[in-house]
Amino acid sequence: KNQPDQAIEKATQELAKFKEGGDKRGQGCMHFSLAEGHLARYKTDDALQSLSEALQLFRDIADKKMEVSALLVTARAYVRKYRSDDALQAARDALSVAAAAGDKKMQSKANLSIAVTDIEIGATDEALQATDAAVALARDAGDKKSEVAALEMLADVQLLKEMPRKALTTAQQALALAREIEHRRGEAGALQTAVIALLEKGETRRAQQLAQEGLEAFETANHARGQAMAQRALAYSHYDKHDFDAAVQAAEREVGLLQDLGDKRAQASASLLLSALQAEVRKPDECTTAAQQAAELFQELQDRKGEAIAIYAQVFPHLLKEATSDALTAADEARAMFTDVGDRTWEARTLWASSMAHAQKEDFEAAQGKAADAQAIFEEVGDKKGTATAMLVVADMH
Repeated sequence: KNQPDQAIEKATQELAKFKEGGDKRGQGCMHFSLAEGHLARYKTDDALQSLSEALQLFRDIADKKMEVSALLVTARAYVRKYRSDDALQAARDALSVAAAAGDKKMQSKANLSIAVTDIEIGATDEALQATDAAVALARDAGDKKSEVAALEMLADVQLLKEMPRKALTTAQQALALAREIEHRRGEAGALQTAVIALLEKGETRRAQQLAQEGLEAFETANHARGQAMAQRALAYSHYDKHDFDAAVQAAEREVGLLQDLGDKRAQASASLLLSALQAEVRKPDECTTAAQQAAELFQELQDRKGEAIAIYAQVFPHLLKEATSDALTAADEARAMFTDVGDRTWEARTLWASSMAHAQKEDFEAAQGKAADAQAIFEEVGDKKGTATAMLVVADMH
């Protein structure tokens, strides 16, 4: 049996004992353990049921710390289900309970959970406010590991808001603190964010040097996840230099490392990057293979949005091979899935991809119509870059 199955079996056995003895705290902890096991097996609905049971028990015995922990895992489960409103409510409830208990460490974690959902719905101003609060609370609590996590997310939000200079400073603070406390995973995340910030600032040489130094340090420490994240940072820096073959090699190494670690979600994400890079070097078959591998992993993870992105990624190798009917089929399938999960931005991107396919078929009227539909959605969601791209397509058709 794998670890999640063993954890679920053990928690189920212990739960029966605690029920027999009338131990509510024990029952709550076992329901919480069951939820973690279900999430590890990608059984999100089962996890939410166990969390509901745990929350009621923790509230019955007024265990505020465990109530906050259960609420934060609930928010994570709702994010996985793309139920943003429910995720945000669970995170806010966690913040309220933690504040009432005077627990600054848990308040910091709750603010990060709020920020995750804010990012998901495109509320970057609110995400910035939440991450700023998370950093301050972690510092007040003297929890350096939580401070690293908060600084990393703050840097990510600053990048989303096109503030690369501030993002670099924040990521460097996270990197220094992570190294001080020998928090390797935090160091890897901060390194990757710092590299992206340097690339956004146009400092490609510094970015590549930082990524290479990080990779060598993680290799010395025999830290596989750090190596994987450093390989991604290297892939980004090679791409920025238009050294696409080197970028592909780095992405391939990242996929291999994550496969060895058994991290399917990260492997799926890395496969998507590899697919995009294979398209850049005009290798449509390899591009399709990587995207299909990502789709299979996301399907196994029951992540419909991830699966839809992987199907969308298959549009471009079809276009490279001038298989326009296959490209349109992939775009339509992806769009239907994005509509199901309520992601308007990605829905617009699939319309834009459809426009490219129609243009390749020289059906310019259909191409213009799809581009105009994409433009309307981009304007609706406030995506200025997407709007500009779609406007150019429309203009080219006139």
